[in-house]
Amino acid sequence: MELWLSPRKATTLLGVAAGVLVVAHLVGLTLRFGFGHPYVYGLVPFFDLDREHNLPSLFSAALLLLSSALLALVAIVRHRRGEGDFRGWGGLAILFLLVCGDEALALHERLILPLQALLGVSGFLFFAWVIPYGLLVALLAGVYLRFLYRLPAPTRNGFWLAAGLFLSGAIGLEMLGGRLYEHLGGIPDLRYSLVVTLEELLEMAGVLVFIHTLLRHLESEQLCLRVAERSRQSQLPPQVL
Repeated sequence: MELWLSPRKATTLLGVAAGVLVVAHLVGLTLRFGFGHPYVYGLVPFFDLDREHNLPSLFSAALLLLSSALLALVAIVRHRRGEGDFRGWGGLAILFLLVCGDEALALHERLILPLQALLGVSGFLFFAWVIPYGLLVALLAGVYLRFLYRLPAPTRNGFWLAAGLFLSGAIGLEMLGGRLYEHLGGIPDLRYSLVVTLEELLEMAGVLVFIHTLLRHLESEQLCLRVAERSRQSQLPPQVL
């Protein structure tokens, strides 16, 4: 038996989960800034999008891990077909696995203080990790430009849209948040929290678009997630979730 994962249903399910987390975060902001209850049995920090090692950060890491797995699936199939671009897909799979590890362990956050001391930056570069990561993004964009333009138009456009959404949050709004955080003296207020909310929302939206694009790409090439060996005698069509 072969199992097909419907891009629309899969993305909708993940989108609903992301929406629930955002709503829970907004409820936490209301309790924190509107009623002066910043903890509430640990539920407010548990759903805080600006914190690490809680449910939203785990969900974000899971989305990145799923992206890496889907990229690896494409790379494996293309390698078995003898198609040379499997290396590009495999490289993206490794890249997303590294980003997943960074998200899970909050490694980029640990670079802020050392880079601030080293570079003496402030303002929009107050969260100084955006400097090396931004340069790395520019380098990877140059390396993968030819690979991207060889992709089918729907896949290529989906990748560009996903990158635009994700980077506008992860880099653009992160820089705005850094400037505001410095201005507030390191004491977040509602304005800063709303910037963070939009930042995280854009990041999750970018990864969701990326996952949807990958699933559509798999579907267009008639690839599937094999969960068991189909009997040779069976001629039943793949099941669609």
